Amino acid sequence: HAIDNKIISGFVTRRRGDRNSNYKNQSRAPFVSNGTVNRELNTLRALIRRAVDKFDIHPPKIKWELHILPEKAPPSRALTAQQEQDLVNQLIPHALGPVLFLFKTGVRLGNVLSLDWSQITLSQSNQPNARGEILFHVKDKEYKDGRPHIMPIDDDLYWLLAKQGIKDTGPVFTYGEPCDCPYCTRHAGEQIKSIKKTFKASLRRAGISQDFRIHDIRHTVGARILKRLGDLKAAQEYLGHKDIRSTMRYSKHDIGKKQEIMQFLSKSPTTTPATGNLKTVK
Repeated sequence: HAIDNKIISGFVTRRRGDRNSNYKNQSRAPFVSNGTVNRELNTLRALIRRAVDKFDIHPPKIKWELHILPEKAPPSRALTAQQEQDLVNQLIPHALGPVLFLFKTGVRLGNVLSLDWSQITLSQSNQPNARGEILFHVKDKEYKDGRPHIMPIDDDLYWLLAKQGIKDTGPVFTYGEPCDCPYCTRHAGEQIKSIKKTFKASLRRAGISQDFRIHDIRHTVGARILKRLGDLKAAQEYLGHKDIRSTMRYSKHDIGKKQEIMQFLSKSPTTTPATGNLKTVK
């Protein structure tokens, strides 16, 4: 109840001068981003609102819009087909399977590296593109063990899994016997825990910006679904988004839809003719 505009202004000022704690060398670490400060403000705002409703307190009126910091628009992180191929060509052997799986399914990296054969049900059907399904568990506060998200298995995904050596149980993505990677000292069959370091090295060799994160493969998949189908609901279900607003972020990549609208509008009877006298504005 004692929190007012002055206290919040001081908090924002102090946080803007803090270094990002995720860096080991704090002297060279960048300052926390405006987005980080804004998320903390939103958390505080929610806490105060809950306190007002639950404990019937009466805090001073806070002008939140004065404290929110400007944020840059997120960059377009979707890869082109050529960039994807360049990246894949630069991957070391044990990272190839997980990354191809990411481009195929659009799931999160944690779900891929923790994938167990017990989550996979293979079908005995000979029908094409009906090879079974994979049960993922997506983090969700409403589900103790995670919200279920089912991904079908088509022919391409089946053969990708088959190359890993189909089993009844155990991790899907493991190091080879032996691993073909240079200087790799991992034991055969050991579960792959992380590929972030080798992924960054592959980006550098492929000439792709280091700002591209491995999670941005998921954004790439979402952008491609919307570009191909133009169906937000289908993209939401495929990616396992709980809120469709998360899926709507990928619509900014779909320049094709804007082109279709422009072509439609060009058929309007009031459209400026292609030929005619053009006046020069001085």
